Amino acid sequence: MKQRRKIFDVTAENDIRYRGPLTYQHLRILGWLFLSASQVAAVLQIGMKINPDFIINGETLLRILSNLADFAMPLFLIANFGVILSARENYKKLIIRFGLLSAAVLGAFFIIYEHYILGLLTSFLGDRETAITTFESVFRGGKGFFAFNLFLDLLLCTLVMCFLNYTPKRVFKGKAVIIFRLFAILPIAYEAASVVLKILVGMERITLPIYVFPFLTTKPPMGFVAFVALAFFFKHSERKFRKVGKTAEEHGEFLGTRTNSLRFSIYTSIILIVTSIIDLIILITIIIAIIISKGTTTPTSEEILPIYNLVKSWGFGDTLPLLFIAPFMMLYSYNKKPKNPNIDIYITIGGVVLIVIVYVECFYQVFASVPEYLQSFFNVLKE
Repeated sequence: MKQRRKIFDVTAENDIRYRGPLTYQHLRILGWLFLSASQVAAVLQIGMKINPDFIINGETLLRILSNLADFAMPLFLIANFGVILSARENYKKLIIRFGLLSAAVLGAFFIIYEHYILGLLTSFLGDRETAITTFESVFRGGKGFFAFNLFLDLLLCTLVMCFLNYTPKRVFKGKAVIIFRLFAILPIAYEAASVVLKILVGMERITLPIYVFPFLTTKPPMGFVAFVALAFFFKHSERKFRKVGKTAEEHGEFLGTRTNSLRFSIYTSIILIVTSIIDLIILITIIIAIIISKGTTTPTSEEILPIYNLVKSWGFGDTLPLLFIAPFMMLYSYNKKPKNPNIDIYITIGGVVLIVIVYVECFYQVFASVPEYLQSFFNVLKE
């Protein structure tokens, strides 16, 4: 009887033949497209607040675009795993990239808000305080906050993966590496604090200044849990590999095999499915708990809907779209070499340019189509 080959004995010579056709570049391109859809949804939401008739069936379109936006973050994160594990980009490069992009979003927000938006509204309404109140009434939406800096999430997730998996060369060597590993608590704590703030806002315990919005994370809580689970998977895999007497070089070769690529795809699919199911259970549990706390025995749909929207605004239930990504992962290979690896920077630049075009065009359509509603909206708020 032929002895079954152990997973860590796989090499390039005895590797499987299957490799998914999609590379990390495909995931990044899709991520940018879905991210652009989320920006369209954000602008449409503002336009519909100014004029409910701005777009026929606008609520349906808004819901579709918002659902598409939920795909962006997991695609970016999974692509990041690929470039790191295949040694195409190191942690330093990714941290600098997402740090700069996150800072760019912060800077753009403050410049546009302080100079253009408040300047325009002040000229319409006569004073700055009324302009601030007017814009906040629209920008806060029904949730009391607006989280939009996706690059901040990518930066925090990259930091978690770096602290868990990277081995420092100069400092924190030997047993002191545990200190470096514990730094992963910092981005995790930041994510948790952001979720707590959203919950407190939703419960009307606090009101966040609008300047805090670009510092809020956009990722749902269980989405972050799924990412951490993937990060620990690779750490555990490396530990087991070294435990059987394999060297770091052999582990690096194993990461380049088709077998481990498929193994990663299968594990990722399972994690996405399990996380989505758990997220749905948490969503239902919290809704039931709130209903019970209100003393309602037979709630109507009109009573359940606002509670559902409240819990959804905290990010629970937002990982359900991951169910659709899970099967898609079987077509992805993190170590498949793209035909032109030099276009990575152009994908990022193209994505940023696309979002800028989306904002310019969407805001143009909003303000060009509803000038009379805009003026009446200002007049009502001014009174």
